[in-house]
Amino acid sequence: MKMRLHWRITLAYLALICGLFLAAYIYVHYHLEALRIEQLQAQLKRETQMMKILWEERFPKGNFSYQMDTWADQLASYLGTRVTIIDREGKVWADSELNGSDLRQTEKHGGRPEVQEALSKGLGRSIRYSATQRCRMLYVAIPLESRGGGSPAGVIRLSFPLSTSDRLYAQVNGFLLVAFLLALLLGLLFAYILSRFLSQPILEMASVSQKIAEGDFHKTVRRIRGGRELAELGSAINRMAEEISRTIREITLQKGNLEAILLGMNEGVMVLDPNERILLMNPSLKQSFSVASPPEGRTLMEALRNGKIQEMVRKAMAQERQVVREDLIFAGPPPRTFQVSAVSTSPGEPSRHVVCVFHDITELRRLETIRRDFVANVSHELRTPLSSIKGYAETLLDGALEDQEHARGFVETIHRQADHLAKLINDLLDLARIEANKMELRPVPLNLQEIISQIIETLRPLWEAKGLSVGFEALPSLPPALADPGAVRQILSNLLDNAIKFTPQDGQIAVRTSIQADHLLIEVKDSGIGISSSDLPRIFERFYRADAARPRSPESTGLGLAIVKHLVLAQGGQVWAESELGKGSSFYFTLPLTSTS
Repeated sequence: MKMRLHWRITLAYLALICGLFLAAYIYVHYHLEALRIEQLQAQLKRETQMMKILWEERFPKGNFSYQMDTWADQLASYLGTRVTIIDREGKVWADSELNGSDLRQTEKHGGRPEVQEALSKGLGRSIRYSATQRCRMLYVAIPLESRGGGSPAGVIRLSFPLSTSDRLYAQVNGFLLVAFLLALLLGLLFAYILSRFLSQPILEMASVSQKIAEGDFHKTVRRIRGGRELAELGSAINRMAEEISRTIREITLQKGNLEAILLGMNEGVMVLDPNERILLMNPSLKQSFSVASPPEGRTLMEALRNGKIQEMVRKAMAQERQVVREDLIFAGPPPRTFQVSAVSTSPGEPSRHVVCVFHDITELRRLETIRRDFVANVSHELRTPLSSIKGYAETLLDGALEDQEHARGFVETIHRQADHLAKLINDLLDLARIEANKMELRPVPLNLQEIISQIIETLRPLWEAKGLSVGFEALPSLPPALADPGAVRQILSNLLDNAIKFTPQDGQIAVRTSIQADHLLIEVKDSGIGISSSDLPRIFERFYRADAARPRSPESTGLGLAIVKHLVLAQGGQVWAESELGKGSSFYFTLPLTSTS
């Protein structure tokens, strides 16, 4: 279990205080002991010197005898110390603690350290255990001068039992120990209070930091009491939280904007790391390449399986800030053409990321093809009548004017080709105005049954000449459609005219109407030669001929179905076709119904 901070601080202070108090106690203990011994030694030294003077007065001849023992006993009783007189040979002549035979039988004291030191240095001191007194004793000895001078005659020694002093010292030591323990308890209490005072702001800052790490930037450090440094640290944490919160808000906003941009882009975007692993792929690119599972973390080849893209990525990695661009065709289905751009990021670094942008130019390429085909078709369609007019005019100029039998036919051909050329130009102009929304359409409620009947009747000479039968199947009560009358007539005329042209002798044509949601559906069906499935998607393009071997009427401009498509779309409808080769075709278009319908 992890110990709380204030307890760790308390224990640290406690260890410090204990160490200091122990050091202080040891110092005081040994200092007092040394002071006690020093004072006792000084006292015994004075008493020994006084005893020496008294001995010299009492025994002026300096002769050693056992009579000294009585004198030593008297002085010891006055001083409260043990008095011993020893000659230079170490024989004990007087001892206040020994009498009679004990004194005479006592061992020599010449080997005692205080005796040897006194004889050699003039003063001897020692502390040792006394076997006779059964306690530690303090000994002080000084030499006794001989009457003839020279070497000392012996020593006089005073000793004092330390047991009495030890008891007093133990009491003092006990009082000192109690004082130290009380001080230790007070120190412990102070350390606990101080640790709480110091740890509280630290714990609060740690809690706030943890909340910040978890993403809660609203938690702030309150006003810190405990020193300027802690207050500055708390303020720094609050500023850090505000700065991180602001930075994260900005990053989140930028990320949201980037995601919205990537989500809304028609172009595909992919980001690769230096190991060619995908970091990001937007939905547009996933849809274009039918990437079902999340591609992030997979390699480029695993996700797209395209070597050309991999070559572009490696080329971009090898270059710095240079765009590698190439048009790539993908088999599909459906076949797509992309303009792929790859550029490396992180300039100046050996490991670079690569951003690839895929711009779908399939429609652009298709429109370019249509434009080229349109220019070629227009040139062809204009060249044919112009060549005919020019050829017949040159023939007339070369003398055919005088040939009355053929001149009129030549002029009629020129007139017919001129009408065809005018019709072609008018159709082109009409189509251009429709596409540019410059053709003024006035939608009004129309009775489609009446208009369809009129168109069928108008074209009767054409379909009767081929022995065709044309039927009209209308609803019992056909609601009015909201459309421009002229535009509807042109739509129906073009569709019926095409049906008549491409339906063989004795074929059938039918016009039907029905309701489809809020639109009126008109169908023009024929039993003609039909259209192949490969040509069907392009039949509404300008000048498109479904089959190169298929005959075209001299009066046809190749723009009829293109005009039909644009007129229907301009009025809010839809147009499409269904066909099977050799089984006829069905053309459908819708027109919005009036609100009252």
